[in-house]
Amino acid sequence: MAHSHLTEPSKVLERQEKDLKAFDVHSAESVEEAPSQESGQVIRGAGDITNLIISDEDNPELPVLTFRFWVLGIGLATFGSVLSEIYFWKPQNAMVSALFQLIISYMLGNAMHYAMPSTGIWRRLNPGPFNIKEHTCITIMASTASVTANAIGIVATLDLFYGVTLSPEAAIFQTFASQLIGYGFAGLLRTLLVWPTYALFPNQLPSISLLQSMHFSGLLNRKKMKYFWFVFGAIFCWEIIPTWMFPLLTAFSVICLADNGRSPVIRNIFGAGASNEGLGLLSFAFDWTLITQAYPLYWPLQTQVSSWVGLAFGYILMGGCYYADVFQGYSRGLPFMSTALFTGNGSSYNQSAILGSNHQLDPEMYAEVGPPFMTTTYAMSLLLTYASMGAAFSHILLWHRTELWEAFKGFNFLNIHFRRMKVYKEVPQLWYGSLFIVSLGLAIGMAYVGMNTLPWWSVLLFTVIAFILAVILGFIYPVTGFQISTGGFVQVIAAYVHPQQPIQNMYAKLYGYNTGYQTFAMLSDLKLGVVLHFMD
Repeated sequence: MAHSHLTEPSKVLERQEKDLKAFDVHSAESVEEAPSQESGQVIRGAGDITNLIISDEDNPELPVLTFRFWVLGIGLATFGSVLSEIYFWKPQNAMVSALFQLIISYMLGNAMHYAMPSTGIWRRLNPGPFNIKEHTCITIMASTASVTANAIGIVATLDLFYGVTLSPEAAIFQTFASQLIGYGFAGLLRTLLVWPTYALFPNQLPSISLLQSMHFSGLLNRKKMKYFWFVFGAIFCWEIIPTWMFPLLTAFSVICLADNGRSPVIRNIFGAGASNEGLGLLSFAFDWTLITQAYPLYWPLQTQVSSWVGLAFGYILMGGCYYADVFQGYSRGLPFMSTALFTGNGSSYNQSAILGSNHQLDPEMYAEVGPPFMTTTYAMSLLLTYASMGAAFSHILLWHRTELWEAFKGFNFLNIHFRRMKVYKEVPQLWYGSLFIVSLGLAIGMAYVGMNTLPWWSVLLFTVIAFILAVILGFIYPVTGFQISTGGFVQVIAAYVHPQQPIQNMYAKLYGYNTGYQTFAMLSDLKLGVVLHFMD
């Protein structure tokens, strides 16, 4: 395998044992001092958060795969996946958040503990209080199932727009393959993107803090939970107002209200009350869902400042390019913001009219219909996405190439949570490698079932592209919490490799983009397991 040089986890553990013994003494003392408000210690960077803020408390004897885990995990996973699948086909997307599943599973898990007998044979079903490890496993299982697989959209697109109906077997197995390839990548990349201290995964910090506060004793944790339930109840009651009673409060602009729709320029720059209405400059939102879209609770300050600068630059660039008639969006009367395709006169573009009977682009029909046009803002957003990919590669190779090389050789994982994981049996690299190989073989096989979607070499090519993107962008995501979308970038490559073939483009994106997305999701869950000392 191309990844055989990755260091075996057990060997890394042995290599670090001597360093960790010395490090543990310092870390244990620091952890004891962390809750004290009198210590005056300033938290700087991922190392301090990992070793001082996140508790290293652990009990290896706690049961994990309990009856409660299977009942609540399967039940919440089913609920989340059904709801996600229903809303996947609606204009308003909705999904069950991991935070909701974490909270509801805590309530249901404790209810099962108190309601079920715990003596005699019932001890097997109710082995004790609802603990943090089974709680975390339930949350991971339910949240993973609550995200619709991209392969489902391709199956539906083939049926609705191309008249191609895949067999149930082909649809199911290609969905499994596209998901599990990313899981195999994640296991192979643990040395680089899970174990090191710099791989903080800020998106997991709220869940870690809440889980530890729910299950660990201590005055500080009790205060945290009291504050959490107070805020939770307040937000729950408040959300009724912008969601049902007074939707105007979801997002509104005082400037737009004063203008009263008289100026399209005002609407384009300051509008934000409806989807694609405008850039939303100086607009306000009272809906917690919109307020947290910028992740203010866990993004590092450096990431937030960078996003604010980018946001300011985006206001100037989008507005300036539109009114300067870049890409002819303004002169052709195209909307200010839209992701749809349009004809030269601004009407909706009929994409089916340019496809031949073989589902490929027909040059004669294309010449008759004419080229499609994108809105200026959408075209600029795509160009900036491509630019961000180049910037990400340059940044990592210029400033972090040493960390990349050291991680592949066997990085120095000096944090107390990594040491706590030594008492648990390692998941071999061979398991993840085998999962990757089997999934890749399944993907190649399914490409020839029913219809030829991609040649075998193309599946391999875009799987390699997904792995490269996972390594480079995966280095950015765990550190900053910022995730760069690679979908458009992969589609451009696919259009070059498979010109005038839209079906092949969709499948190339499936294996070049979706597998990387699944890699990030799995890496994040693995980090959660390492920090809470139960999974690797």
